[in-house]
Amino acid sequence: MSNADKKSIINVNKKTFVKPKRIMYCRVMQIINLASTRDCDYELHIQLNNVTLETKRGVLRKVERNVSADRPQEEALVFEVEEPFSLNFIVAARHTNTVIREGLAKIGIWPIQPIPQKQPLIIEQDPLPVAGFTCLNFENKLDILDQGVSRFRLTKPIDKSCNRWLNIELLIDIKVEEVLPAVVHRFPWSYTTNQYSAASYQSSEEDIVSDPRELAISQNHCANGDFLTLYTRGMAHPTWKRYWVTMEENQLILHDFTYKETKEPISIIPLIPLQAVSKPSVEDCENVGIARKTGILLQFDRSAAVLTEPVRLETDEGLDGKAYLFGDSEKNTIHWRRALSAYITDDANKNKTTKEGIDLRFLW
Repeated sequence: MSNADKKSIINVNKKTFVKPKRIMYCRVMQIINLASTRDCDYELHIQLNNVTLETKRGVLRKVERNVSADRPQEEALVFEVEEPFSLNFIVAARHTNTVIREGLAKIGIWPIQPIPQKQPLIIEQDPLPVAGFTCLNFENKLDILDQGVSRFRLTKPIDKSCNRWLNIELLIDIKVEEVLPAVVHRFPWSYTTNQYSAASYQSSEEDIVSDPRELAISQNHCANGDFLTLYTRGMAHPTWKRYWVTMEENQLILHDFTYKETKEPISIIPLIPLQAVSKPSVEDCENVGIARKTGILLQFDRSAAVLTEPVRLETDEGLDGKAYLFGDSEKNTIHWRRALSAYITDDANKNKTTKEGIDLRFLW
């Protein structure tokens, strides 16, 4: 056998390890002004290592008392990263003259009729002043683990030129995944950061009954409906809200507890992203004010969170993907734990996928 043939055999049998690409998904879910409800023109600049990736323009409008907001990105911005790197978020903004326009409209001189011009009239608009900025630094892979859906209050410029009626916060969803060709062997130390291991959230075995008759009773109970109270976030302090809930196929249907199923559902929680069911821990009970006997902790894939209406996340708060709820009695709570645990252990449900997300109001 020639040397060339030997080399070709070695090359065929050799396993080539390729460093995986790290792909970041970044979406600014909401821009919030906590200082005013007036309409406000804005520009959002997203930079990677001080190079602008995208600029979004829009208008902040009133959503509740003293708060205006907008959703600048429906789709995530996707780009390749390699640590170390930095992300900059810069918001430039200025209030629109809506009060003046409304006054002019009332006396019939708005919109203003243009004056005929022999030459095209070019109007140069002043650039919007910077209202705030924040910089996220990622030195290594572990820095990404603390990300997810988080809230950031922007730092105002030092030069006091910023309008005091602008106090901007951003709700940002950041995830990173590693991508390898199908034929490439994964490095032992590489990992995906946007998934939780369901093994770290064990269900309570005392509530899991192998007797199929007991399980059927619990599933029937949940399908017929029951009162559940969910820990819910809003723009102010979190509250416990009571619902009439039915378990139908791959989702929990939430109804107004007063009218039950006589009116349309208020919300739907898909169960396909559900990873584990358990009793809340002692720490959970202290943090949210729930009893272990009647409490339920649902662990969801945090990347399934979606924003359906303005909500508040604290500046240092990360999203674990937990949902807290409790039943009216210990007996009823066991039915829910049993039925939901059976759902995630059913092999028929493990390969299901869905585009439906979980309302961020219910995730912590």
